[in-house]
Order: sequence, then structure tokens, then C-alpha cells
Amino acid sequence: MKNHSLEKQINLRDVWQIAYKRRWLLILPFVLAVAAAYGGCFLLTEKYQSRVQILVKEGEVLGPEFRGIASATGMDAVRTERDLRLWQQSVKSEILSPATLLKVINQMGLADDPEVRAEIRELAAKYPQYSERDLINIQLIRKLQDDYIKIGFQGQNVVAILCDSEKPLEARAMAEILADIFREEQIRADLLSIRAVQEFSTEQLTIYKKEWEDAEAELADFKKSYTRVNVGQKVSEEILDGMTSEIDQTKLYMEDFADQRNFVAATLVDAGIDTSILVLSEELVGYTSTLSGITMQKASLMERYPRTDPKVLEMIGRFNRSIDSLPSYCLRTASNLYPNPDPALLEQTAEYLALSVKIDLAVQGQVILAKALEKLKNRLTKWPDYEIELGRMEQKATTKKDIYLKFNTQLLGSRINEDAFRKEAENRYRIIEPATLPLAPIYPDRFKIVVLGCALGLILGVGAVLLAEVLDNSLRDISETESYLGLKVLGTIPRIAAKRKSSRAPNPEPMEIAK
Repeated sequence: MKNHSLEKQINLRDVWQIAYKRRWLLILPFVLAVAAAYGGCFLLTEKYQSRVQILVKEGEVLGPEFRGIASATGMDAVRTERDLRLWQQSVKSEILSPATLLKVINQMGLADDPEVRAEIRELAAKYPQYSERDLINIQLIRKLQDDYIKIGFQGQNVVAILCDSEKPLEARAMAEILADIFREEQIRADLLSIRAVQEFSTEQLTIYKKEWEDAEAELADFKKSYTRVNVGQKVSEEILDGMTSEIDQTKLYMEDFADQRNFVAATLVDAGIDTSILVLSEELVGYTSTLSGITMQKASLMERYPRTDPKVLEMIGRFNRSIDSLPSYCLRTASNLYPNPDPALLEQTAEYLALSVKIDLAVQGQVILAKALEKLKNRLTKWPDYEIELGRMEQKATTKKDIYLKFNTQLLGSRINEDAFRKEAENRYRIIEPATLPLAPIYPDRFKIVVLGCALGLILGVGAVLLAEVLDNSLRDISETESYLGLKVLGTIPRIAAKRKSSRAPNPEPMEIAK
């Protein structure tokens, strides 16, 4: 006889009848799975998440020149796809580094948790070479990296730090601390990059100054040689030497004044004073104009008389006597700029203004004396190749001077604006979404778990019904009986059901008799 269970097939038209017949096999697993899923939600440890977002953007505070220095250090916000991946990996590695996480552990006091210390006791027995504190830190760092801290990115410029914890306050505190550490580290790295550029620039400035001095010395020797060869008159030679000496001395004064002003400017910046707002008062501008007039008179006299002439010496003495009152003018100007200042800072501010005036006068003096010297040279005998050689040497000296002065100005500006650059860096790393206190846990997701329980219960119920049907060997109808026995059915006896309260008679289920 063939195995009836293997031959029997389930007719899809009878699915509803089968489901109704075995409804408890369908309902019971479904109810149990949903109840288990719902009850299990309350046995899982809840986790809360706090998120903070940091915007990393291009600077807007500093000017184009200083921003160019910043771009040279690799801090440009616009990145290629490859650079973006490298930057994201670098940010992620920095935030999740043991050094950063150790700061979080120390600031939040996570190592003092009794539960953590209890977990470490077993590890302490296995690794006696490590101290308990080191084992605690290692364990906490691994947990933070694997389970509690996640790093995400939005576009090219937004860093998202997500912190999970069993306590809402702890999650928010962790996110705030990580955001502060990230910003401070990025600002510090930017400042170190700028300082490295400044140190390199200082070395370059020394080289440029030496080249300028060599070019000026070569030019001065050439002029003296020309005077000795081509000027026969002693007076003309003395006048040329006097003018050249006066120009050289003015240049030396200007360099000395510039070095002094740089030193005073750095001191004022360290004291919190912005030197860019230190402007000359009307009184000081008028006083400077008077000194410029004396300089022009001195140059006019030096075109006609040697430097040792009494007229020239008298004019030089007049200039020196007039400039002696410069500190008092500067002190009044500084007092008007800063009412009730610190006396020491007031003197330094006055000194900065005085040195600025002296530098301006020295520059004007060089220009005026250079024009006077040019007039004098036009009256002297020239040799054919002198103009060509002199022009070449003057151009060389001028070029070296321009390079030195521009580089010196740029370097001084970068040093003075270091505080401005710190503000620039702080503006570049800005928290656009501060860490908030989470009000609801992110884990477990009870709705999702219950939905999964419903799906699992439904699958188990349907599987149980199908399995019961497959294993059911009972004969359901006449055709199935005839097919199984190979005999014809002669008649059926109806099933006698129990008496029901309903007036409607039940439909008898026939019993089959095979012949």
C-alpha cells in the first residue's frame, strides 16, 4: 500500500477551511511570539543617543593675503573626492583615537564606575602585568569605540558625532566633550601650521635683508668710485659724499626704527591691543608736516653746500630739536585713544606712534634726498657706461629692498593677527547643532520588535498549520477513499452530532463505507 501522506495534496481552494479548522495552531504561535517580543523589549537595556554637528568651512575673517598662508597649510574647505575620503578618515581616526577618548573618560569620571571596576577584576587576574587603571582605560576605550560613539558626515563640511549611553545626561555630556575636544585640536593644529609658516618666513626674511644690504653696499661703492674718477672739484665730491652718507644714514635709521616698532607691536598684541586702530591725530599729522618741510629745506641746502657747512649743520640741528618734542605729541595722542589706560601700555603705545612717525619721515627723507642727488648728478660729468651700470645696480638694490619690505610687512601682519587667526579658526569650526538631552531611547525600538514578533508568529503559525496538514492521514471525501482503497463506496452513514441549543439542525457529516 502506498504511503497516504506522500500522495495527499492540499487544494488551494480549501485554504480557508484548513485555516479555520486549525485556527488554534495559527493563533497560538502568533500570540506567543507577539507577547514574547513585547515582554522582551522591557528586558533589554535602553540606550539614549545625543548628537552634535560641527560645520567645517572656509575662513571669512582674514584678508586674502593671510588666507593664502592658511591655504598653504592644507586647510582649504574645498576638497576632491579622494581628499574628502582621506579627510573624513582622518577626522574619524582623530575623534576615536585613544588619546581623545582618554580625555573623555577622565572628564566624565567613567573609570570610577563600580560596575566597570567589577568587570576588570577578572581581567586583572589574567593580565597581572597591567595596572588596574590601565585595564579600566583599555576596556572603556574599546567600549566607546565599538558601541557608544559613531562618526558621520554630511556633505563636505559637516561632521556629526553621535554618542550612545544608558543615561540621557551621560550621552549629552559625552557629545559636548567630544565636540569641544575636536574643535580645540583642530584650532591648535591650524595655529601650529601658521607658526611653522612664520618660522620659515623669519629665516627667509634674514636672507632677503642680507641680499638688500649687499646690493646697497655695492651701489654705494660704485658711486664713490665714480665720484673719485669723474668729479675733479673737491666741493662736488664732498657734496656727493655728504648726500650719499645722509641717505645711507637715513636708511639705517629707518631699519632700526622698523625693528623697534616690530618689537613694540608684538608687545602690544600680547597685551591685547590691536595696532591697526592706532592712527595719527590731526595734531600729530600737522607736526609731521612741519618736520617734512625742514627735511626739504635740508635737502635743498645739501645740493649746494657740503654736509659740514654751517648752514647744513644748522638745519640738521633744527630738525633734531624739533623731533625732541615728538614723544609728548605721541603721548597725548595715545591718551586720547585709550582713556584711563595702564601707564606701561600707554608709554608703549606712544612709542609705537613715535616710531611710526620716524619711519614715515625717514622714507620721505630718502625720497627727497634721492631727488636732490639726482639733480646734482645731472650737473656733473658722466662717463658713457655709467648710466647703464648705475641703473642696473639701482634696479637690483630697489628690487631687493622691495622684496624685504613686503615680506617684512606680511610677516609682521601675520604675527600681529595671530589673535585674529584664532578667531578665524574658531569661526571655521562652528557647532551648528549642539548636543541636546535625548527624551526617548533609540534602543530597543519596541514598535519594530513587536512588528518582527508579529511576522515571526505568523510564519510559525502558518508553518504549524502546513505541517499538521501534511502529517494528517485522515480521509476527507469519497473520491479520496475510493482512490486510497481501490473500492467503490456503496453508501455513507451521517455523523451524529451533539444536540445543539439552536433550532436549526446541523448539517450531518457523512461517514463512508467502502465495499
